[in-house]
Amino acid sequence: MRRRNQRDVGAVMVEFALVLPLLVVLGAAIVQFGIAYNRQITIQQAAREGARALALDPQDTENAIAVAEAAAGDIDATATADGSACDNDTGVRFAQVDITTDVEFGIPFVVALTTIELDATARMRCGL
Repeated sequence: MRRRNQRDVGAVMVEFALVLPLLVVLGAAIVQFGIAYNRQITIQQAAREGARALALDPQDTENAIAVAEAAAGDIDATATADGSACDNDTGVRFAQVDITTDVEFGIPFVVALTTIELDATARMRCGL
């Protein structure tokens, strides 16, 4: 085995100091992408729950909105419901619920870089 001298140890420390910020930023980006993806899946499921409630009772949009926002859990989401297509005789009868939320992306210990809006839409046939 080769012995390390002081110059090698110093070079390793300098290389580590140069690479560490990139690794921290990459790790933070991976975590934030995971959080955003989890929120997208959650609001998509919440939209499905709201559309299911609206398909069963197309007149009660307030209940469908409440069901969708409750299914979103602790995510600050806003839902809208449209059950008017259930009343027409065009042959296309569906209940639709839309839900949106905001996600902030940024580097830890630095100001947030940007805020993006996530949205999800769910449709279900009326009367199921």
